Amino acid sequence: MNSSVTARNNPYPITMSTISYLIEADSTAGPITINLPNMSTYQVITVKDVGGVASANNITVVPWIGTIDGDVSSVLYVNYQSINFYFDGSNYYSV
Repeated sequence: MNSSVTARNNPYPITMSTISYLIEADSTAGPITINLPNMSTYQVITVKDVGGVASANNITVVPWIGTIDGDVSSVLYVNYQSINFYFDGSNYYSV
């Protein structure tokens, strides 16, 4: 079953549960940091800028362990951008 959560600006990073497959990020009130969970191998999670202001208020995605495409984080900085992430057991990758 698919699940989604909505993230809004918060003084604390938002941590996704292991059952979330979609996070609707609304950064209209300010930048957001999303912590990816410890996922099942090859599970895919989508992060979507639903507020449409990622160019002004970036949405930063941070891995639970390892890296995302070799980096310590991934940033959505284009309005209405979305990125799919999958986990290979050690690192996350954007697709």
